[in-house]
Amino acid sequence: MSPFGKKSTEEMVSARAIVLSPIWPTTGLQSVSLAIQLDDGRTVFASPTLGISAYFGVIHAGGWVPIKLLPDKPDSAEIDAELVPETDDVVAVISEALGGPAVQPVAPNEWRVNLGLQFAERIISGGALSAAQAEAIRSRIRAGF
Repeated sequence: MSPFGKKSTEEMVSARAIVLSPIWPTTGLQSVSLAIQLDDGRTVFASPTLGISAYFGVIHAGGWVPIKLLPDKPDSAEIDAELVPETDDVVAVISEALGGPAVQPVAPNEWRVNLGLQFAERIISGGALSAAQAEAIRSRIRAGF
């Protein structure tokens, strides 16, 4: 709402951003430094305050993440929650692949699959899983969640 009592006509637009600052395991809001790549080719920098605790481990420094923001207002950036899986979602799919309860499959979404695979690869790289288990995890994530 504008200060004149009229509804703002600005709509959120989609973009992608690379996370430039560490993500901390906190339950509150966190200021996150982002390099935002806009559809018109420009890159802008912002440090919006985001509620990202549900995405800890999925969103990480150096990683790309889909966002929404108001045009020409980079500090309005927020995580595009439809495209970013919560950590618990990825953990549930990994658990299913290792023999746990089934997770309802959904059509694969490129962002969710890529972010889920990146999270899983950090777990796989720890060396505790067999090659067959690692491939089962990758296959299940690629199927959509």
